[in-house]
Amino acid sequence: GVAPCNHSCLFCPQSITKPKKAIWLELSLLEKVINEMPHEGVHLNISPYAETLSAPNLVDAVRIMKTLRPKLPIILSTNGSLFNEKKIRELFALGLDHYQYSFDAPNRESYERLVQADHFDKVDENFKRIIKIRDELSAKTKITSHIMKFKETEEFFKEFKEEREK
Repeated sequence: GVAPCNHSCLFCPQSITKPKKAIWLELSLLEKVINEMPHEGVHLNISPYAETLSAPNLVDAVRIMKTLRPKLPIILSTNGSLFNEKKIRELFALGLDHYQYSFDAPNRESYERLVQADHFDKVDENFKRIIKIRDELSAKTKITSHIMKFKETEEFFKEFKEEREK
């Protein structure tokens, strides 16, 4: 699907034009497409170019993918600004393979400039909460975060990485 994002990241197409309303992929169409995919050799990436956890059919979509193509890894991308414990627990229970977390910047100042929102602390706290839930459930989900590299923020990379590897 595609939805208006709650961020306006300077590097994203939605910083130029946001969709007027959310349009989510019909689950029947998803099922048809998944049935036509190979059983191995590709990854299923979930990202509506908005905050992925806002998708009302996210858990059902992952359930369809896991049921029809259990050998295909599912990677969910998120900007981390929303937290929905029920959805997150359900995703881990379904066997989500990879939770990819976009911090985009290594510190509050560069984050606010790039993302056009002051969500750095919230996103950081949500990241820690998600890891805690994953560990509590003994889920196998790999959780990664990434930031963009700019000369002006290089000096903060090491600190950012060390803090998240704890």
